[in-house]
Amino acid sequence: AGNAPYMFDEPLPYADYVVGLDLVRQGKKDTTVVTGISRIYRADGALLCSITRSAPLGKADGIPDALLTALLPSDLLAGTRVVIHNAAPFRRDELRALSAWAETSGALFYPVEVLQRGAPRVYSLEAGKIGGGPKGTVFRLNDAEAFLITSAAPDDATPQPLHVRTLSALGVDDALHPVIMFTLLHYGALKTPKLPVTVHNADYIRATVLRGMMTEAAERDVPFWL
Repeated sequence: AGNAPYMFDEPLPYADYVVGLDLVRQGKKDTTVVTGISRIYRADGALLCSITRSAPLGKADGIPDALLTALLPSDLLAGTRVVIHNAAPFRRDELRALSAWAETSGALFYPVEVLQRGAPRVYSLEAGKIGGGPKGTVFRLNDAEAFLITSAAPDDATPQPLHVRTLSALGVDDALHPVIMFTLLHYGALKTPKLPVTVHNADYIRATVLRGMMTEAAERDVPFWL
């Protein structure tokens, strides 16, 4: 019904909003079209809205300004701190566009990549036995990236970690925290998915866009996947 069945007892202290952002490029006859989907959550975990927009991509212009202004509206985000999750590596033109829109809107954008493929397994050693790392295990690579286990696995398997990378002044610990916190908001799921709700089903969304099945312009205050 679109209700928020539960939220965090305390909002995130380092951000006002957490946004899941998908930017999908699709080649058309004469141009390339970029379809963007944003899922905007408050720092306490409440979903405010999901927005879908499409715009043609100029050969040298990068991401159109009008697209980001629609996906990250200034009337909501101006002057706030916003963690932006992407389930794919950010492209240079996307980061440039985000930086320009942040300067214009007065917001602080903290881009964070949440990658579910390519990370090596992380193991634990307990009582002389090697096993899979428990949920919440962190393996820090440096000050900007780490491997994070957000899901459990059967006894005979090892969970696949996420590769989390922060691309701004946001520290790696503050980048990891909303990733695992927002995995708790999968209401109705019998088994907690690995990805946070901000970028859940990113692969299916991308495939839907590429098949031409995603509405080009829509704004909803309930999740479009309900």
